[in-house]
Amino acid sequence: MAEKDIGEKLLEDYEEVFADIINVLAFHGERLLKPERLAAGPTVSRYKDAQGGLREQLRDVVKFDQGKTVLSVLGLENQTSEDAHMVFRVMGYDYSSYRYQLDREMKRLSPVITLVLYFGMTRWKGPKDVLSAVRKDLPYGKYLEENMMNPRIKVVDVAFLPREVREQFTSDFRIVAEYFWAVREKRMEEIRFNRQEIRHVEEMMDFFAIFGKDKRFSECKPVLVKRAKEGGKINMCVVMDYAEKQ
Repeated sequence: MAEKDIGEKLLEDYEEVFADIINVLAFHGERLLKPERLAAGPTVSRYKDAQGGLREQLRDVVKFDQGKTVLSVLGLENQTSEDAHMVFRVMGYDYSSYRYQLDREMKRLSPVITLVLYFGMTRWKGPKDVLSAVRKDLPYGKYLEENMMNPRIKVVDVAFLPREVREQFTSDFRIVAEYFWAVREKRMEEIRFNRQEIRHVEEMMDFFAIFGKDKRFSECKPVLVKRAKEGGKINMCVVMDYAEKQ
């Protein structure tokens, strides 16, 4: 997973890619998040456990939205497999961001938004809220719903995004979404006809090599990166041609 984390972060850390993902998947296509307002946030958060010990947890990608009056926190978490405890992990990440504000005695807290991007070939079937993730076979199980807080996470099944959503992306992530859709649908030939220019060639090749588990993308990366630096236009037609030559 360490190698996958590196591949994911390199692409999504670009402000225009991050803003594009949030605007399409969280704000229904409204361009509310501006790349130039984003600043990298801490991917390591610290908290005290029940025994008072200091612990750390790692996030994938975190950005601050540096608006005029607020400093919102936005995060992306990447999953290649289902995690039954994902809702609790996200709760911990978000709580750390709120705790940071509380410790600084901010009068009004800024919101924290976290999206979970799931790159599996089947829809996420794991729990998306606390009630779905805890035991209910208890004498008082029927009263849990009315008495428990029930935070819910937003999981995006990337390979299932419909065309009208995929077409809203303007960054390299549109190619990512199209790629995973094509893999799931077994329509890889359609990827070849995607003429969108790849802006971050090296990071995209790492991404496809890691998530596609296809070393050809790594093998052709040096040639494609060199061609891009020399002014050549790189799109998926070019990429697939080089990959198939491997």
